This record gives sequence, structure tokens and C-alpha cells, in this order.
Amino acid sequence: MEKMYCTMENVSIPPKKLNFDEGRHDGLQVWAFKEKQSRVYGVQGSINAKRTFFATNVAVKKAQKADPGDLSKASRLAQKANRLVAGARV
Repeated sequence: MEKMYCTMENVSIPPKKLNFDEGRHDGLQVWAFKEKQSRVYGVQGSINAKRTFFATNVAVKKAQKADPGDLSKASRLAQKANRLVAGARV
């Protein structure tokens, strides 16, 4: 999985900056890409049966733990992908 999501268009994202387990929110497992205090939250899904990371929320993290509201928002927005993106399944 790290190889699938840590290389995009010849730009490498170190695997240590990817957290697969920000917890389950609204029934979905939320992931995060981390860089200093910035976080890109989203979920894994697929588009036309090809694995995809749906980035659905960005936040500035000021505390050690993630804000539950940011994680819930990421999950809520990801659930809309099924309606808004052709071929998407979350």
C-alpha cells in the first residue's frame, strides 16, 4: 500500500508521512498525509475498480492528536464521492 500511495507523478512522499490509521469515522477508515503541521485527510476507495485515495479535508494540526471534527468532516465528504464522482466507490 505504501508504494501505491507514496509515489505520485515522480514525486516521492516518504512512507513515514502517511498514517493509515486516523481511526474510523462514520464507518470509514480515515488516513492522513502529514507534513509539519499540515494534514491532508481522506479515505481509500476506488474509481472504476482502480484503488484511489480521496483527499477530502485539509487542516492545520496544532495539537498532538487529530481534531475529531476534522476526521469526521473528511469521512462525511468522502461519502459524497459515490454521488459526485463517476465510477467512485468509497
